[in-house]
Amino acid sequence: MPKPNIQIESSSQMFDKWKKMPVPLDFKIYVFNVTNRDEINNGEQPKLAEVGPYVYKEYREKTILGYGPNDTVKYMLKKKFHFAANESGSLSEDDDVIVINLSYMAALLAVNDMMPSLVGMANEALGEFFFNLTDPFLHVKVKDLFFNGIYLNCESENFTLALICGKIKADMPPTMRPSEDEKGFYFSMFSHLNRTDTGPYEMIRGTDNVYDLGHIVSYKGKKVMNQWGDKYCGMLNGSDSTIFPPINPNDVPKRLYSFEPDICRSLYASLVGKRNIFNISSYYYEISESALAAKSAVPANKCFCRKLVSNTYI
Repeated sequence: MPKPNIQIESSSQMFDKWKKMPVPLDFKIYVFNVTNRDEINNGEQPKLAEVGPYVYKEYREKTILGYGPNDTVKYMLKKKFHFAANESGSLSEDDDVIVINLSYMAALLAVNDMMPSLVGMANEALGEFFFNLTDPFLHVKVKDLFFNGIYLNCESENFTLALICGKIKADMPPTMRPSEDEKGFYFSMFSHLNRTDTGPYEMIRGTDNVYDLGHIVSYKGKKVMNQWGDKYCGMLNGSDSTIFPPINPNDVPKRLYSFEPDICRSLYASLVGKRNIFNISSYYYEISESALAAKSAVPANKCFCRKLVSNTYI
């Protein structure tokens, strides 16, 4: 394909495909189902069963906000997810699973951050916050855990519960959304991906140098993500994973990077080797263990290993 056809320019063949991906991505979710809930409550070790993948089709579409200096384009990215029943085999969104109650744990952390002395009173309040709360586990349908949401009640005169709900309202973590009657919240792991655009991204178009195509220059106006407290871990490397520059056969990169705003960092896929796909010679990359390895295995990852994690990410 001639280079002008892959640059982000309204006259190029790639432009419309870049704005709206013609083929969806596969988004696969695995759940670790707790199989011995009662035994854990009596002090035994957890036993988990991996369930999955639940396969969703991820559609991506961009809205261009404008063009900037240094060959850049600014845009918002919209994702939509649809359950692919035929590719999920015997699995269904109506499946019941038992998982750690993430919002329960986050609520305890919120109370501990605000007033540690109230942690002992938190369970009484959380009994009103959640329905049928008996332990730190959640018995839930997959569709509610992933996208539909689990209702959390805030209609109470309990002081501790008022603190918890006030903290959620002030922070409004992406996994929470207000209920229609504004008397509570819904917690879900991924519904925010369907509800809101991400960005703005600022990306190099590749019209000056095609080998810079797709590189993310800034996200939400920031050139470094400050969540990690480290310039190295906060670097914006690579593209948004929807487009990559052509590969120079004389200088094949050992890694391809993409920036993932959901985890506030860039990831890389390592070169495995050459492959033939539909009789087309190509380079095959996959995410290696080193990309997400512990700092003991990969010292360069040490700034990703934070001891304290803000409950705003729950």
